Amino acid sequence: MPFCDRARRAAAAVGAALTLLPAASAPAVVAGSAAGCGPVRAQEAFSGRVVGVLDGDSLVVLRDGRQVTVRLRGVDAPESGQAYGNVARRALANLAFGKTVEVAVRDVDRYKRLVSRVTAEGADVGLEMVRAGFAWHYARYLRDEAYAAAEREARAARRGLWQDRSPVAPWEWRANSKHARPRSGSLRRN
Repeated sequence: MPFCDRARRAAAAVGAALTLLPAASAPAVVAGSAAGCGPVRAQEAFSGRVVGVLDGDSLVVLRDGRQVTVRLRGVDAPESGQAYGNVARRALANLAFGKTVEVAVRDVDRYKRLVSRVTAEGADVGLEMVRAGFAWHYARYLRDEAYAAAEREARAARRGLWQDRSPVAPWEWRANSKHARPRSGSLRRN
């Protein structure tokens, strides 16, 4: 379960328990504000222009004049130091950079990125990345048959990273790489 989903559920449970207290003594609890997740509501949506592409699954979107980092929900693309990482980044840029996108926020991750379904020109950007073979369907976080089918098709057609004889999933690469982003609260040795 994503980090902020757990935080929101814990906040909701505390909020439910506080309803038993007299109104004057019960503090306000905003679901999702625990652990720096912010008051994000599932189904929150907005439009914005893509002004940056960080990697194959993260965008910078201009929202109400402010830049926000958006993580594509349900996909995991190769990291920049990994085989196909830069190719995946360019593929995402071709799909979204400079375009106005629709962002449907589902969660906020531990890096404070808005985990979202993003559509550009009517197309689901994450699904297109999987279909083109530049990202894995991240089934751990999204059970979606369309994404699973797109990955099977990309593998069968040997598109994108599936041309490699034995591509390494990004979550495995991060777990085994000294170059991976450190986990929250840990230090990286030089």
